[in-house]
Parts: sequence; C-alpha cells; structure tokens
Amino acid sequence: SEHLHNEVLKAVRDACAGIPEDEDEAAVDVVKVAMVQGFLATDRRFLAEGHLRGGATATTAFLRRGRLWVANVGDCRAVMCEGGTAKALTHDHRPDKEEEREAVERRGGEVVKILGTSRVQGVLGVSRSIGDRDLKQYITAAPEVFSLLVSNQSEFVILGTDGLWDVVGNQEATALVAAAVGSVPGGRREIAAAYLAAVALVRPPGRPRGRRVPHRRLA
Repeated sequence: SEHLHNEVLKAVRDACAGIPEDEDEAAVDVVKVAMVQGFLATDRRFLAEGHLRGGATATTAFLRRGRLWVANVGDCRAVMCEGGTAKALTHDHRPDKEEEREAVERRGGEVVKILGTSRVQGVLGVSRSIGDRDLKQYITAAPEVFSLLVSNQSEFVILGTDGLWDVVGNQEATALVAAAVGSVPGGRREIAAAYLAAVALVRPPGRPRGRRVPHRRLA
C-alpha cells in the first residue's frame, strides 16, 4: 500500500504541476491518467520482485480543490456517505460481470465457476489486480478512475476491501462509521476504521473467501 500511495501521489503531483489552480476542469482527465500510471508503475514494481507470486487489489482517492478522484482494481471499493446515504463510487472487478469476463476472454483467458464463484482460469476471483504474475496475460492492473465534485452533503468516504464489503453492506458501513465517529468527542477516522474491521471479523463470510483457489484443488 505504501508503494501504491507513493507512485500515485508522484504521478498526480507531476501531472498537476503545470495546471493553474483556477483551471479545475483541466485537471479532471489529467489526474485520471496519472492515477492509472501510478497503479501500473506499482504493478511493474511488484512483478520485478521475482519471489512474489501472489497479488493484491486496491483502491485509492485523491482530493483537489473540491473534486474527488477514486481509482480501484479488483473488489476493493470506495463508498461515500452523502447526506446520510451510502453511494458506491467504484465498481467491483469480478469475472462474472459481462464487461470484465469479455476483457478476460479477449486476452485469451476463460472464466470458470468454482464452488459458486467465478474465477479467471478457475483460480483468481477478480479480473483486475496488482501482481498475480502467472495470470497477468489474462488480467490487468489498470484501474477504473471515477471523478466527482464534493458538496456540503458529502460527509466521508470509506475505502475498503472485500473482507469488509462481503459481509457489511454499503449503507450499514456508512451508518457504523457515523455512529463510531459521533460517539467520541472529536471522533477520529482510526476509531471508525477499527470499529468496521471488528464488525467484519465477527461476521460469517458472505461468499467464499480467498482471491485464489490453490491449483491442487482444481483437479
């Protein structure tokens, strides 16, 4: 996560260096491209570590002068609380979604359902990720990037993994955060994050856990 943070922040800062502060619209596409570059740079760095065989999903956000950008790969998700209502800002990249399945198939891969979960080559439960070198020819580390203006109704954003979203719905998650922060004077995000994690840990899994199915289980 530290490498992704550094790569995305560097790419965004470099891209925005030549944009005047008052030209907000000019930054929309520039930042989107920069965030994609940051994810791909992180992927290259991950793959350069020859001993790393797994992979990771991720989501990140960037705020500039009242505009928010969010980017994600895999089933990490960004959810905003806006006027008390949960609003998903990203799409989960799972192989059972038509666009994601077609992208995998265009690259020569296939989507196989294992124990009720669609997986790339019967192994990987997401269609985009950082790393996963043995399946890289079928998937991508390029994120989807979404941009929106924040308003007076925009309260906070939750960046979470499937470990949270598989067992806690968007609306419930925003309500839990609002309650956690509101229960402590000067409530801090660390308290809310710890509370969400604690709730998720005691819930039974909503779908088969694990990004991968070990190859030996495919026989």
